[in-house]
Amino acid sequence: LEYKNRGNAKFKERDYEGAVQAFSEAIALDPSNAVLYSNRSGAYLAMSHISKAFKDAEEAVRLDPQWPKALARRATAEHALTRYITAQATWRKALQLDPGNEAYEKALQAAKDGEALQTKERIEDEKRKEREAEEKRRRDAADEAKRLADAAAAAAPDDDDDAAYGDDD
Repeated sequence: LEYKNRGNAKFKERDYEGAVQAFSEAIALDPSNAVLYSNRSGAYLAMSHISKAFKDAEEAVRLDPQWPKALARRATAEHALTRYITAQATWRKALQLDPGNEAYEKALQAAKDGEALQTKERIEDEKRKEREAEEKRRRDAADEAKRLADAAAAAAPDDDDDAAYGDDD
């Protein structure tokens, strides 16, 4: 409890590294406490250590799958990892356990918006790549046509060549 309280105090002071250290010490003493993993996940999120935050949130959910806040931590990390579809599913689970939670509802909408933007960007990127590929095909075809024309011109006899052979028609 001492380390948990110290971690909470450090978090409130925005000393996130200190909070991680305190929560880590608390976890060493009580590794089955979902709250400690959730709190450390929050500190990691605040420091933008998203993978670590996700790992701790996953452990918190494993330890207490019916705790909405653990699910909220995981969904927040999923969102930060741009796993918007997964984040939406996790937010829905959290809302099943805590119906009407406005923060969760807003976060679910943000995950939907993130997915929509990500999809739009992916489509625009695919269209850009298709345009670039088509432009390359056209350049390559033009280059090939020029090469063939140059080769044909080099192989064709010139009108001046007839004079060199004494053919004076």
